[in-house]
Amino acid sequence: MQVENNAEEEKKKKENEEESKGVVTMKRRLIASFDLFQFMPVPKTEMVSSRRSLYGSLLMIGCFLAYFIYTLVAFITNNSPTVNQYEEILDAVNVTLPDIAFGYFFGDPFTKTINDPSIFYFEMFQVTKFQEVSKKDVKTQIPLKSCNPDWVPASNFTILCPNESGNMSGALYQTPEFTYPRIQVNYCTQGGNVSCISQQEIAQIAAGGRILLYVRDNSPNFDLTTGQSVDSVPYSTYQYFLMPGLYPRTEIFFQLEKYTIKPDFLRRWQDDVRMFLSTQKINSWITNVSVYNTYNAYQIGFRTELTQQISVLTYQTSFDMISIVGAFWGVLFSTFAAYFLVYNQNTFYRENRQWEDFGKKIGVRKAADVFNLTEEAPHSKVNDSIVFEMTEIHQENNHSQNEQNGV
Repeated sequence: MQVENNAEEEKKKKENEEESKGVVTMKRRLIASFDLFQFMPVPKTEMVSSRRSLYGSLLMIGCFLAYFIYTLVAFITNNSPTVNQYEEILDAVNVTLPDIAFGYFFGDPFTKTINDPSIFYFEMFQVTKFQEVSKKDVKTQIPLKSCNPDWVPASNFTILCPNESGNMSGALYQTPEFTYPRIQVNYCTQGGNVSCISQQEIAQIAAGGRILLYVRDNSPNFDLTTGQSVDSVPYSTYQYFLMPGLYPRTEIFFQLEKYTIKPDFLRRWQDDVRMFLSTQKINSWITNVSVYNTYNAYQIGFRTELTQQISVLTYQTSFDMISIVGAFWGVLFSTFAAYFLVYNQNTFYRENRQWEDFGKKIGVRKAADVFNLTEEAPHSKVNDSIVFEMTEIHQENNHSQNEQNGV
């Protein structure tokens, strides 16, 4: 009877101990949950590798390098920009006339140039017109010089170039002032020391030649749709015919264009801004010389549009390329890891069964022990096996000692 009471008390005692241990464990886990630096200890060992995962890794690295090289080459050689174009009111007050050169070419096929005051002569003026009609036009002569510019294909001929740059601003009767340069061609005027040829000879020369005007082109030499460099002619050519008895006039309209090339952070690290003039339109008309002056032969004027065209070229940047390559690496690594990590894990645990329940065999003291919420350290199977092995070794040593004493 006494034995049964002792057994029952022992059972209740164990239940109370287990219940108290459970409460302590819950408190310990609750407190430890606030620790932001919890550490899960793992045994130090070598990484598990296999021949299959090694080959898979080499294959993955090869695929990644091939994709990286392909992306880099495409980024450098075929990085087409996105073009955004719009127009805005021209901010610049004065726009400088591009380089020009002109002359009268005669013969077949234009074997010589003519610059003879006894036939006709060239003049160039800077003209300012006012919106207020009562104000008279202001006209300033721009001196001309014989030139042989290297950007003109007929550089072996002596032609004419302005000695000063012409300016363009405003619009006719739309702004307070309208400034433009113009070329004036006049037939020979009798008087002074100049002896003019006959009208029949002038008509014959006019029928066998023409005025050639060369305007230097400073537009960007690349295709806007692809961004690739292209071969371009460095000038524009205009030709005009003299018609005695008539007064032809031409106006060439230029538009200021602004190109902003955004950086790609590999070849360009800041905005590349380029400004140039492009021919927008050409207006021509003819009147009888009796309306003006019988000596007027031709007039060529230059003016600008009131708006400028803005073009913004945005290229793919090196950061975009890195993002694409990084995303590809993530997808590639995840795909290979999904197979080879599981393969290596299964291979290891298949050959090392004792590691499957490794966490259950080791007692771990938590950080909550600081709060004296300790419990009796449980006995693990690993510790029991070590004690058992040490006991056997001790018994064997005692047995050997007894044998020696008996002998």
